[in-house]
Parts: sequence; structure tokens; C-alpha cells
Amino acid sequence: MSTTLEVLQKAEARGIRFWIEGEILKAEFPDGEKTDRVQNWIRDNKAEILAHLLAERYKDGLGLKWAIVNSRVLGEEIVIAKDGAVVPPTATQGRVVYFEGELRGFMADKPTQEHIRLVHEAKRTFGGTIESEGYEIPVY
Repeated sequence: MSTTLEVLQKAEARGIRFWIEGEILKAEFPDGEKTDRVQNWIRDNKAEILAHLLAERYKDGLGLKWAIVNSRVLGEEIVIAKDGAVVPPTATQGRVVYFEGELRGFMADKPTQEHIRLVHEAKRTFGGTIESEGYEIPVY
């Protein structure tokens, strides 16, 4: 089984180009490459593709340890930080902090926007990090 990186490299070798606009993964396909199989793979691996693209964007030592992101899904700013990074209080100021590892695990389950909002509200209320999810939380 190929890793996400290996499949991305093969896709790029075939002329498929990926990039991020805001919070949206974008792709450009040469003629004949936009197949159902490729589109399904992209949909199933979106979190990993985004993580790879973000890692590529900041690989040149820009020193990014955390960033304030305006989330359209949540309707507010959040802080996204590398695992183990110290986020200064001036950056948080009421913003919820998400660490890379917890986001990677959470987004791998492809949560709905409503589920993202529910987990966000729990994180805002109780603090802490998202350690695991193993059951469905009913939304009333």
C-alpha cells in the first residue's frame, strides 16, 4: 500500500496539481486525469493531503510554531500550533488552541461541520486536547 506522499508524487508526475485556498483544497487536472478513482482518493485522503501541503509550505524554516486562523466553519478565529509549541497568551485571547497532532487525528475521521462545532464548543468549555473519539455524540 502506498503512502499519501507517494500517491501525491505520482499524481503530480501525471500533471495533477494541488494547492490550498483559505480552508479549501484545490486541484487542477490535465485532460483525462480527473477520474472517479482519483476524486475518491482525494476525498478519502483530504486531511493527509492538506497536512502534506501545509508542511511543504512551511518547510523552509519560516519558524511557524503557531498561527491564528479565521475559520469559516466555526465563525471565529482559532490558534493552530505545532505539537509542543508554547503559544503566548497574547495569541490566545479567548481563542481555542488546537495542536497539529490532535487535529490530524480528529480530521482523519472526516467529521461533519456540525461535529466540528460540537467538539469545538466542548474544547472551549472544558479546555484540554482532543485525545480520541470512539463514540458518536448525539446533537439535540
